[in-house]
Amino acid sequence: PILASLLAIDSSVYRAAQIMGARPARIFWTVTLPLSVPGVFAAASSAFVMALSFFIIPALLGGPKDAMLSNLVDFYTRETLDWNMASAVGVLLLGMVLIVAVPFLVWKQRAGRVG
Repeated sequence: PILASLLAIDSSVYRAAQIMGARPARIFWTVTLPLSVPGVFAAASSAFVMALSFFIIPALLGGPKDAMLSNLVDFYTRETLDWNMASAVGVLLLGMVLIVAVPFLVWKQRAGRVG
């Protein structure tokens, strides 16, 4: 997603910034970074969701000391049958996903209204 958003930036924008006297660092901060933010958010949110949701690979490759939240939900529901703790960890996992997803959706909705 980041590469796609960077490749979508028209090269004439960079030339216009250079004509206006902007140096490379200024061009990055005022042109490249703001125009690539949707790709950065998409990449970050997809990586975050994948890191939180997958439990098979860490369960197979990791040891008993390497526990992720999804592994804890699986552990509490299947092995200890502690449904209260499993639901608490699940709600914590859901909350972490919402903390990342909701600001992105609000930002995307506001950007759609303005443009």
